[in-house]
Amino acid sequence: MTEAQLTPPARDYLRELDQALAGVDPATAAELRDGIAESLQGLDDAAARAHITELGDPAFVAASARGALADVAAVGPAPLPRTGTSSLAYLLSALAVFALAGFVIPVIGWIGGVVMLWVSPIWRRSEKWAATLIPLAVCTIVLGFGLSAAVGAATGIPHRYATYTEEPNPLFPAAYDIFWSAVVSAWIVLPLAASGMAIWLLVRGLMRIGRLEPASTGFATASALVLALGGFVLPVIGWFAGVAMVCASGVWRRWQKVLAVIVPISAATAAIVASAVVATQAPGIVDDPTGSFQVPNPMLDQPLLLQWNVPLALWPVLPAAAALVAAWLLIEIQRGRRAPQAPVRA
Repeated sequence: MTEAQLTPPARDYLRELDQALAGVDPATAAELRDGIAESLQGLDDAAARAHITELGDPAFVAASARGALADVAAVGPAPLPRTGTSSLAYLLSALAVFALAGFVIPVIGWIGGVVMLWVSPIWRRSEKWAATLIPLAVCTIVLGFGLSAAVGAATGIPHRYATYTEEPNPLFPAAYDIFWSAVVSAWIVLPLAASGMAIWLLVRGLMRIGRLEPASTGFATASALVLALGGFVLPVIGWFAGVAMVCASGVWRRWQKVLAVIVPISAATAAIVASAVVATQAPGIVDDPTGSFQVPNPMLDQPLLLQWNVPLALWPVLPAAAALVAAWLLIEIQRGRRAPQAPVRA
């Protein structure tokens, strides 16, 4: 049987194993890979997933291979368990500082957490870059909303119904709200985004040090439940936690994980676009409260209305769509359990 005849879970596992074995002695890596590929031959999807669960995460398998090489070359007693920046205690401490220190000491506390992440070898460089740049991007977007509202203050001058005299619109923020938008973004939004990233980093880190079995159906079921309910309990961050767990699971295929991410985001985006389209259809002239004459529609001069639709799209539209996807993922788990196993070929 050629590798092309392996099931998709087996091919995905070997592909990740190839990446994890980078830097291992080529002969040792080839021997290890060939042995695992041979053990996966003749298995259907369900049997391959069960065997992958026994094998463990590719990163852990590669780390074990490196440890075996080090043990052979070393002279003396076996090495002590991992300590320092590779230990479980350091992993939890770094993520706690990364997620929570920004609330205590705005920006500076978060920077301290970023430094702790970059020092540790547990996470890959791409994961460290994502943990650094994504909170900054979210913070910048929120700050942009505040800036757009402040710019609107320059033209936000409504008319009095009776006299048509101009006066500042109290619904618009003043110019100094630019400063307060920056403060809110740095003190609340930045650590909130970092908290979401910390959940993803926790899952990846526990997989790397062998404390998490991503291919088990129990972990997959818990992942689907967090995806379904997390966004309702803790808007956006709870949903992100479910996404991180689903993407880390070895039960579902890659295209299923992509759908689990894209469908809720598409639903929230569609809700925002629909609200914007409805707003453009609003009449420009409306009756005043007394009904004696008509005035320009004051709601059309309020750009914050569209911005308020963003939180409504993130809760409950985003978690509702995620709950539907999670139900589908749970059904896929049950289908995988009921699938008959093909006989193992010699």
